[in-house]
Amino acid sequence: MESRIEVARGRFHNGYNCSQTVMCTYCDLLNLSPEDGYRMSEGFGGGIAQTRGICGTVTALVMLAGLKRSDALPGKGVTKMDTYALIQPMLKEFEEQNGSLLCSELKGLTGGPVLRDCKACVADAAALAEKYIFPDLFQGDEA
Repeated sequence: MESRIEVARGRFHNGYNCSQTVMCTYCDLLNLSPEDGYRMSEGFGGGIAQTRGICGTVTALVMLAGLKRSDALPGKGVTKMDTYALIQPMLKEFEEQNGSLLCSELKGLTGGPVLRDCKACVADAAALAEKYIFPDLFQGDEA
């Protein structure tokens, strides 16, 4: 398979919010319909309902990781630590690449410079999804 980063970018240009672009680009790999992925991630655009909190692309990564790793067995929590272990390096790498996890800081709404625009965050999150959550999807230039 090939990288889906361009697919995610295209979705962003076609009216999907930042979270929906990432979620809907990979939901089929988790047996989730595009419509359910769209609905599930709708409230996370603009840093959760445009509150400019955690970037919507990051929340999509967290949701995808849970969908991929969770055993869905309430009470046992067997997979929670594995899921957290999958998410933490993605968050760290996203923050290192972009300077923040917060939409307000990324967009320069806190008085600082614009660190990254939404289109670039979409591409970065998609690349992280492929690196950490779906590593067999695309092997990059090393193949």
